[in-house]
Amino acid sequence: MATIMFFAFPEFGHFNPTLKLAKALQHAGHRVCYLGFAEFEEYLRAQQLEFIPIMAEQADGTAAATRPCMRAKPMLEALSGIDEPDRASAGVFKHVENELQRLTSEVKPDMLLVDFLIGNLAYKANREFGVPSVLVSLSSFETPTLGRPPHDRNPALPVLVLSPAALAFPAATTHHNPTSLAPPPAPQPPPHPLRRP
Repeated sequence: MATIMFFAFPEFGHFNPTLKLAKALQHAGHRVCYLGFAEFEEYLRAQQLEFIPIMAEQADGTAAATRPCMRAKPMLEALSGIDEPDRASAGVFKHVENELQRLTSEVKPDMLLVDFLIGNLAYKANREFGVPSVLVSLSSFETPTLGRPPHDRNPALPVLVLSPAALAFPAATTHHNPTSLAPPPAPQPPPHPLRRP
């Protein structure tokens, strides 16, 4: 069977929509693994999914989870351009690109599914690392991607748009996240006019 690697933007709202697909692939016999920062390891392992920490150990041998600069929150700020957007984003993405190259050469995935928000990494993996890649979008709207854009985006990569129905995964352990969106409840039909309440 195939090895499928997921690389989501480091927020629960970006991991959760992929869980149903990941579990279905795993149930079909494929090896499914997620790349992510240390904060997400316990959550994804609770879903019985393989987790590979990105930037788990730095050059000086310290564990990334103990170093504040390598945790997800500072990464999000840098990726979002809150703190010195050009320099910070370029530095963060260079670290992430190097780790992605190292981990894809170790794991040798047959396919890499990358969050559309960090989709430029999918183009890099596809072109430079030789890993077939797919962009995963949480909406049907085209959103900008973070990081250094590739020189050109040809050939275009396939985009998998996860529908709201794909978000409902009853066996998943939920994580309270006030920024995540849930699909609206199904509308109830009005009572039949000839039936008594």
